[in-house]
Amino acid sequence: MTISTILFPIRWTPAGTSFFDFRNAGLYGDCNDSGSCTKSEPLADGRNVTISASNPNTLYRDNADGFGIRGNENDEVDADEVLTIAFQGGWIPTFLGITDLFKSGDGNDDGEEVVLRGFLDDVLVFDLKGNAHDGINGGWALGSGNGEIVFRLPGVEIDFLEFHSVEASDLGNESNDEFSVALIAGQAPSEVPEPGCAGPVRDSIARPGPADASSQAGLIAPAVFNSRLPASRFAGGINCRPLPIGT
Repeated sequence: MTISTILFPIRWTPAGTSFFDFRNAGLYGDCNDSGSCTKSEPLADGRNVTISASNPNTLYRDNADGFGIRGNENDEVDADEVLTIAFQGGWIPTFLGITDLFKSGDGNDDGEEVVLRGFLDDVLVFDLKGNAHDGINGGWALGSGNGEIVFRLPGVEIDFLEFHSVEASDLGNESNDEFSVALIAGQAPSEVPEPGCAGPVRDSIARPGPADASSQAGLIAPAVFNSRLPASRFAGGINCRPLPIGT
């Protein structure tokens, strides 16, 4: 089973989920134009988060979009830029709020895309690509009209996330695929019971309501992100630690 089988649209907000809201000027406002910035997020029980721009760039931040990188498109992540977000003590991300990710017009007619990589102990845990047409605008109130897209994430523990654009020279060198990062929701590792690695893969973070037949069957609905890792990396199930790259 590939990692992509556990990413599904939401029509509800999971209870007890904490989050980092990078549009909060009172907390993150002075991160603007810095190379790296560390803050304690009260909406995530005071957990420290460090947001960094790839050298030699600096961060861009505003109240509508969240974080981007100053450079080519001055307020978004594009070209060979990399936005890194690291979590003290680890984090289990379940939802991602992206802005400036358009289906057409400002972006490609096929939809702008975001590449997201998650790492734990410097081991690549997931490598995902999300398209503006695949996200859903429900569950989290990000607004509308500015390319606001919400994605469901795997719900596995990571230390840090890397955000890449498919404009990057090693990712296809496509054009007009820029975005900003507004919100990351999830839970601390200590808040989630360790699932077993055998049997059907189930969502241990938050499950759909009874109306979702797939949850009644113990299965997870179709993905909105596409996995960029082979299924063999997750042979023990998505809630298990993946094998190191190259095995």
